[in-house]
Amino acid sequence: MNIDHQGRYYVQGRIISGDEVEHILRKAAADNPANQSVVIRADRRVQLDSAVFVMNACNKAGIFNYTLTTSGEEN
Repeated sequence: MNIDHQGRYYVQGRIISGDEVEHILRKAAADNPANQSVVIRADRRVQLDSAVFVMNACNKAGIFNYTLTTSGEEN
């Protein structure tokens, strides 16, 4: 899951909505409940609440193995 500097969510290069984020995570958890993990890649300039939204969606889906990484220009 990727988040750009404007807070847009991407999966496999496609922009998705917040509702789609939750749907994709629920489906991933259902397909692989024992070993599902998520890497959240956020632009370091994005507002924190965009990343927290994805972390909360993971928790709601029952995915507790997730990490948050940042990248982008340093200011």
